[in-house]
Amino acid sequence: MLLGSTITPYLERRKRAGGPTGRMSDELDSARGALGWSLVVATATPDRESGEKLAGAAVAARLAGTAQVVGPVTSFFWHLGESGRGEEFNVTFKTTDARYAELEAYIIANHPWDKPEVTAVELVRGSADYLAWAEESTRRS
Repeated sequence: MLLGSTITPYLERRKRAGGPTGRMSDELDSARGALGWSLVVATATPDRESGEKLAGAAVAARLAGTAQVVGPVTSFFWHLGESGRGEEFNVTFKTTDARYAELEAYIIANHPWDKPEVTAVELVRGSADYLAWAEESTRRS
């Protein structure tokens, strides 16, 4: 079964029941208030050194409030038409929607790979203090 075919009926049921249905829902948009959306942005690098370089420079430039480098991890993937396996390091950044475009451009421009993963997930829940910290930490000086 395709993911979309199971998610859509779920969201429709949640909406009918008066529950939150995702980012576009009125409930979450109103709960957001004055703060922008907080995001967890992810990429992977071939080694710890390049991951730490991306993480450190992004935080120093206030493109992210914090970043973590985790690994090594074993990855399985398709590349150039072939199945592959390799060792990578996961790099995650906490940022805001307002800084996402700059962070994405920075990662792509400074990443050792030609087409790096740059994905973002919205934080739809979090402590008020943490979300305020994320907003403050990424504010342009």
